[in-house]
Amino acid sequence: MTLEGHLSMEDLRMPLPWKRSGPPPIAADLGVDAIRLVQLDSEDLTSVATATETPLPNAAPFDLSSHLEVASHALKTISDDGPWRGRRLAVALPAAMVSMAYARIEADEDPQLIAQSRFPDLAEDLTLRTIDLPVNGRTMRSGRDVLLLAMSRASVLRYVEMLHDLKFEVAAVYSPASMMVRAFAHLNRRERDTDSATLYVDLDQHGTTAAIGHGRQMVLARRFDTSVCTNAIHAAPRRIEQSVPVAAAESPSEQQFLATLNRRQGAMPDSMASLPVGDGAAGNKNTAEIVEELQLCLRHHRSLFDNIEVGRVVFTGTAATEQSPCRQLARSLGVPAVVGDPLGQWNTEQTNVPIDNWHQHIRPQWAIAAGLAGTTDGSNRT
Repeated sequence: MTLEGHLSMEDLRMPLPWKRSGPPPIAADLGVDAIRLVQLDSEDLTSVATATETPLPNAAPFDLSSHLEVASHALKTISDDGPWRGRRLAVALPAAMVSMAYARIEADEDPQLIAQSRFPDLAEDLTLRTIDLPVNGRTMRSGRDVLLLAMSRASVLRYVEMLHDLKFEVAAVYSPASMMVRAFAHLNRRERDTDSATLYVDLDQHGTTAAIGHGRQMVLARRFDTSVCTNAIHAAPRRIEQSVPVAAAESPSEQQFLATLNRRQGAMPDSMASLPVGDGAAGNKNTAEIVEELQLCLRHHRSLFDNIEVGRVVFTGTAATEQSPCRQLARSLGVPAVVGDPLGQWNTEQTNVPIDNWHQHIRPQWAIAAGLAGTTDGSNRT
């Protein structure tokens, strides 16, 4: 079944291949707190050519119709005679639209039926993607462990129709959680990286998305509605001039990893203890609830992969531009943590972007867009 001959259900589940002869697709993060667009340089895929950001008002709960309107307006700014090249988009839909769950599927079970039972609100309107998890060493008689990523089919097609109305070609549709992990795939290229686990935490104005990756492979993902309250959420995302390390590194290799994430100019991350306390360090109810949810994720991961410990936390998202919530979360979790700069893998000094000295800022809110852009350069495919 297709949508007016444009997009089939299989298209929504799998990335679509793109032609290598044209410019790379525009990475379009249709986030709940901002629309972020970025495109790599056609002549040099190690550089970002252009980027733009349209912050959204903090309207709760998430309203799909309003978001569609704002996204449409932001995408209309992409003109053929401007800095953007081509009309192909790699898209991540709002995290609030995606429901995620772990499932054990036996050989004779239908993933679609399992997903309908797990997500009863979507039972009659379900678009599903399954991600197979690596073998975890447990005694298994049959079946496989998978992640279920579910969205409303009608809602997805509304976005697709909007994009087609604006004369865009949809190169691929992705979930935000998978793009969080892919945003840092350049740091997990080695084969032995699959033996290390990282918890990625994306903090936006409507909730929190958590994902655990073994190297470049996402093995766990969860979305919950609790969000942190910071100045960054109630206004346009605040730009800061340097990175915010929130934990100490124990080895030179770990220091190099953290330095790359933080995009410091030759300086190693400071220890978490040396950071100022900041406002709201105690008694933040939302932070406590987020910690509880993240601890559940860590315990679930431990139950599946007891031989692989989560060794670091990477904070992304709009709220990660504020020191206080990341510091509080890291201290409560007791795991070395950093605020990630996912755009640090590319040269951004010459980027066409209306932000002064953009290349000197830490940009954790660009993680989803960076993950999308990383699918175009051939090095971060997973």
